[in-house]
Amino acid sequence: MPQTSLTPPDQLLWVIDHMLADEYSLLESGGEILENKAYTKEHWRQVADSLEARLESFPKSTSAGFSHRYRRSGLMNMLLDAYSRSCRAEMVIPLLEKEADACMEYGKLVDALLAAGEKEKARQWLIQGFERTIANAPGIAADLQGRLREMAEKEKKHDLVAAYRAQDFFENACRKTFSDLKKAAEKAKAWPRSGKAYSGILRPASVPMRMTEE
Repeated sequence: MPQTSLTPPDQLLWVIDHMLADEYSLLESGGEILENKAYTKEHWRQVADSLEARLESFPKSTSAGFSHRYRRSGLMNMLLDAYSRSCRAEMVIPLLEKEADACMEYGKLVDALLAAGEKEKARQWLIQGFERTIANAPGIAADLQGRLREMAEKEKKHDLVAAYRAQDFFENACRKTFSDLKKAAEKAKAWPRSGKAYSGILRPASVPMRMTEE
């Protein structure tokens, strides 16, 4: 690529376009081209500007299917990389917040917020992400709920941990989820000593749950 007649930014965009279009991971070595030191911060800044315009014109829908979301997420991640290589780190979190619902990249946003010391903001995004994915993307929702539980564990909020474990059990009743619930409830001093079936764990307001009745 460096020997072509394309300008450096267009060389980078050519590689990026082909990497985004590659559905079979045939062009993974394209990443090596992006690492070439011949491409400067200014080149990457121009690339970022082009990718911003593309993302802005990309159809945005929170109800779009996986394929649409996958392509939008790929474009967003390339833009994040361009921000990093052009030393524009301040653009990362605003972009992730803007694209969180469309791309469902809540985990990546939370990682960036935690790295920036924004723990409470990260917690709110985890809750919001859970509520917006539980119906159509339960795998993502489960990961977000798990991260909320881990935060509660680090903060020694044992009642909150027990509430999350209760939610796991109600969603998927099995020996393991029951055992995890029992251990968490005992640590929170909320498990009855009599050994009778337990139904008294209250859900703290900060625990996200589907608002359905069965």
